[in-house]
Amino acid sequence: MRTVDLFEQDMAGGDTMTLMRDFLVLAKKELGLQALPEIEWVKDPKVSDTNHSFGRYTNDDKVIRVVLKNRHPLDVMRTLAHELTHFYRDWE
Repeated sequence: MRTVDLFEQDMAGGDTMTLMRDFLVLAKKELGLQALPEIEWVKDPKVSDTNHSFGRYTNDDKVIRVVLKNRHPLDVMRTLAHELTHFYRDWE
């Protein structure tokens, strides 16, 4: 099965959090991280309006917050990848 088919199948009714978990396993390996930060999945779309962003990493508590509501999973993964780069820089 081609990769795009896997995503289309998941978008048609699969488990988005399984996609996120699989993505995090890959990202951890690619970045060479020993551990991942805590990740908070935000379901309130108003958070992105307030923060003018779909994601945020805070150095103080080492937490990534990512808005899920009304977003395509690929867009969520893109945001998560961006925030993981901030964690990676802080971790180095």
